[in-house]
Amino acid sequence: MERGESAADNESSKPPPDGSPPAGTVSGRIRVNGGESGNGNIRIFLEKTDFTAVSDEAGYFLFSGVPPERIYPVLVSFAGHTIFWKNAEISAGKTCDLGTKILARGYLYPGPEEKAVLHTNMQRRKKLCAAGTSGKDDNRRVKKIKPTDIFAGWNTAEDGLGRAYFPGDEIVCEQDVPDLHIIRTGFQYETDEERTAAVITCYESVIDWRCVIPDTINTIPVTAIAEKAFISCVFWEMVIPESVTSIGAEAFDSTGIRIVSIPGGVSRIRAGTFRGCPLDTIKIGAGVEIEYASPSQATLGPKTEQFINEYEKNRKKGGLYKWDWSDRWRFEGWQGTGQRHYG
Repeated sequence: MERGESAADNESSKPPPDGSPPAGTVSGRIRVNGGESGNGNIRIFLEKTDFTAVSDEAGYFLFSGVPPERIYPVLVSFAGHTIFWKNAEISAGKTCDLGTKILARGYLYPGPEEKAVLHTNMQRRKKLCAAGTSGKDDNRRVKKIKPTDIFAGWNTAEDGLGRAYFPGDEIVCEQDVPDLHIIRTGFQYETDEERTAAVITCYESVIDWRCVIPDTINTIPVTAIAEKAFISCVFWEMVIPESVTSIGAEAFDSTGIRIVSIPGGVSRIRAGTFRGCPLDTIKIGAGVEIEYASPSQATLGPKTEQFINEYEKNRKKGGLYKWDWSDRWRFEGWQGTGQRHYG
């Protein structure tokens, strides 16, 4: 095959033996960042067909043997991104030249007001990260006006359910960066290298009546709460999602929490986790281990020892426990608590 040819039949100029119109061809060129070379191995395909072509080093490609009298959406797939180019209208025995498609390939970092800015130089991106204009330092540079002001990255969907991007991520797009929505959260967090799990490290609202930890932040599952993440914040109620499996020591120390929901996936409540909290309502999953070293390390506040006794007495049943007026914990089972969320 000639350069840029597709794997389809390349004898489009010959009329088919059944007398139907001769097939057409589709040609074009892809250029990355406007370069004359380094444009090879880019996949181009006609949507909902088997026609696929791969560009040569200069970016040229060719489809042949394409059935005529139809319109085909042309898609470009490169570096894990798929982009719609244009519609190709095929005429019998003729070539549809799509012209040249310029793609931008680079790395995202926060520009003015955290808007996504594309930079094509990898070394420049590293310097920007080191200087604190991307990565974790972004969180510290945001004005903390309200609990939802922490910069968390970008998303293709305004509701945060689309594709997520973070400072330093590679992207392939049109000549201009696509319209990415800024995602903000009241929670500072860290992720693993694969970005499959998020750990809550800090909360930015000092006083909040009811705090509901999200099960995902920018599509990443929240699986852990770090040590001292909420220390000295002030809450009345804390709701921990099912996705959380680990809670660090002293995570809610001195927060004043009275009502807490702890999912059954949490293996252990470490010593001092809710120290200083006047807890009187606890929803907890079955089998959660509760550490208790001494009254000074009261895991669930001053009533920890009594709670553990009641929890053990009920053979570690998950459910709702309340502190009643007779100064004791009372197990009320699952009625009205939504067992599926905590068991």
